Amino acid sequence: FFREEKITRGNQYSRYKLMSLNVQNLREQVVTDQKPFADGLNGSFEILNPGYPSLSTDQTKVVFTIEKYVTASQLVQVDLKTGKWTELFSVENFETIRTGKYKNKLLVGKSEIGNEGRDIYYKVCDHYGKILLEFDGYEEYMKFRSAALTHED
Repeated sequence: FFREEKITRGNQYSRYKLMSLNVQNLREQVVTDQKPFADGLNGSFEILNPGYPSLSTDQTKVVFTIEKYVTASQLVQVDLKTGKWTELFSVENFETIRTGKYKNKLLVGKSEIGNEGRDIYYKVCDHYGKILLEFDGYEEYMKFRSAALTHED
C-alpha cells in the first residue's frame, strides 16, 4: 500500500511511501520512498501521484503507474524485498487479465497518436510491453475487458 505524507514547502503537496504489511505481526515496513529518476524542474526523487498498486502474479513485486512524461505515465514494478524499481513501459492505466487465453497478461491504455489522433488506445501486452492484441475501438475493448477480468472460480 502507499502511505501519503502531506508536505508544506511554500505550497502543500503529497508524497508517498510504498509500504508492506506483515499480516502475522501487523508490522509495517517501508519498501521504497523514492524513485530512481528525477521529476520536473526541481529534480525531485519523491514518489508523487502513484497509480493504484497491484501485486504481481508471483507476489514478489508491486506493479503500478507513475507520472514520468509530459504526455504519458510509466508502468513500473518494485521488488518487495529489495525496493528495486524496474521501468516496464509507457501506459496510462493497466489491469491484469484474470482468465482466458491472455491470463496474467496486461490490459493497458496507452496515450499515443493513432487513427483518432492523440488518445488512449487499448491493448493487451506482456510485462515487457510487447503488444499481443489491439482493439479497433472502445466498445470492442470493453467487451473483451468484461470477459477477461472476471475471476475464475
